[in-house]
Amino acid sequence: MQAQGIIRKIIIGSDLKEGMTYKVGQVMNQGRITIKGIVYDIECQMNTGDRKYDIFVTENSSDNTRIWKSFINVPTSIEYDISIEHAETD
Repeated sequence: MQAQGIIRKIIIGSDLKEGMTYKVGQVMNQGRITIKGIVYDIECQMNTGDRKYDIFVTENSSDNTRIWKSFINVPTSIEYDISIEHAETD
């Protein structure tokens, strides 16, 4: 079964305590960029069989979002956003 959902956090490395963590909303590069999204590249998997995750950022002086890092076929731990919004009732 293939899990699908919005990725909230990714840990790169075989050891969860020692791996590099990237989290949506996290400020990086001495406050110059903010992580806006983490995306699993399904097209890469379909075309090459590789597992690829892309990290998208926005520079704090700009509204443009761009790819910052990609990780291909490395040990990863994924945390999905499971927040549930509750509708207010009147």
